[in-house]
Amino acid sequence: MSRARSEADIAATAGAAVSLAAVDAVLREAVRRVAAVDPNPTDPFRGLYITDDAALQTADAIDGSNAEGRLAQVAAALGLDPLDTTLLAACVAPDLDPRYGRLVAYLHDDVACRRPSPRLLARLLSSDDLPEPVIIARLSAAAPLRAGGALLLGSG
Repeated sequence: MSRARSEADIAATAGAAVSLAAVDAVLREAVRRVAAVDPNPTDPFRGLYITDDAALQTADAIDGSNAEGRLAQVAAALGLDPLDTTLLAACVAPDLDPRYGRLVAYLHDDVACRRPSPRLLARLLSSDDLPEPVIIARLSAAAPLRAGGALLLGSG
């Protein structure tokens, strides 16, 4: 899979109602990239207990499609576009299924960090057409997700 993603790609992933399926695909791709280039795949402390194989199996097993309806309702109520909806889905995914938290921890290489940071979100969703600073800007205090109260940024 190519890393290149655009707002159009994200919107097309689930049609009008962007779902966790877009997040599932992005996480699967990111886990495969990390596992493929892990400089020390036998390191017993990699993610403390999340091995490359365990992360790949988890990435293949996740399926956020059961949350589609709820996510679409929230997105519609807040007037979110597909990118903001995907960002929201990625942020709430660990609350909906703890396996998402394990994958986020794996990608952070920190078992205690089970929520995606703005930088991780930008890395996961960026492309030539959608650079990281644009994604980071969508997480600003004045942007719809935070201004609408759907997202709070933690301090650690």
